[in-house]
Amino acid sequence: EIKNPLTPIQLSAERLKRDGAATVFSAQDVSVDLPRRRVTARGRLTTYVSDRRVSELIKTYHLGFTVRAGRVSVVSFQEKDDAPTTDAAGESAAARP
Repeated sequence: EIKNPLTPIQLSAERLKRDGAATVFSAQDVSVDLPRRRVTARGRLTTYVSDRRVSELIKTYHLGFTVRAGRVSVVSFQEKDDAPTTDAAGESAAARP
């Protein structure tokens, strides 16, 4: 009997590399809070595997920044999952039994 030395997670990672997995974030709303030095971007994070959409999430990202000598630097990045997920058919995960 030949055993595969890769764990299930490693096998999944290899499959995703082979099949060409990609994620795309499409911002729908961006706001800048200068006093708090924070940018908030809200939009859709879509995952594709082999040119097929497999998931879509509504995401909000908070980026903290500083400005020194005319340079803007990102100093923090926070991700907040703030809405139900949808599958490739566009159905809400919360609506399914």
